[in-house]
Amino acid sequence: YGRDLGLSLFGETNNGKFRYELDVMNGQGINKKDGNNFKDIIGRMEYRPVKGLNLVATGQIGRGHAIASSPYAVLKAVGDTISKERNYKRNRWTVGFDYKSKHVNLHGEYLEGYDGITVSRGAYLTGAVPLGCPEVEFVGSYDYFNFNTSENMDQHKAIAGIQYWFYKKCRVQLQYVSKSAYTAAN
Repeated sequence: YGRDLGLSLFGETNNGKFRYELDVMNGQGINKKDGNNFKDIIGRMEYRPVKGLNLVATGQIGRGHAIASSPYAVLKAVGDTISKERNYKRNRWTVGFDYKSKHVNLHGEYLEGYDGITVSRGAYLTGAVPLGCPEVEFVGSYDYFNFNTSENMDQHKAIAGIQYWFYKKCRVQLQYVSKSAYTAAN
């Protein structure tokens, strides 16, 4: 319900240390008819070398169908753009990790994407450290994303704060956010 239609092959080996998934998908997003006849091929691999550490790599090869013009996928030098009703190359890949222990929780990821000839990339690192008891944690995060590497449309965001878990999966958080809007080269 509400997902792209397709076929999925997934499983795990080595007592759950290695997980894999391969999908062939067709769709435009939630409850939308696909705008083209191209299929997307999506892969995901997870490896758990030790307890608490999970390494992940994903990739997608496909073609998108623009439902609106993109303000980011414009290259001034060649005039290329992604405009409404146009099909375009849409490829993505990521590498990341999760590490959880009683002393720290960390999550990080690097990602890169190609929309037409426009390249975007980013990375983030997020962490939480208990402050004397498991219900109260210091949280911090930094992320960077460049919407269009040829036009230097980058954005940075840093977060620092404290969170209190008052019930399982329910928390109150007080945080400070510093964010820079993307900057475009003139």
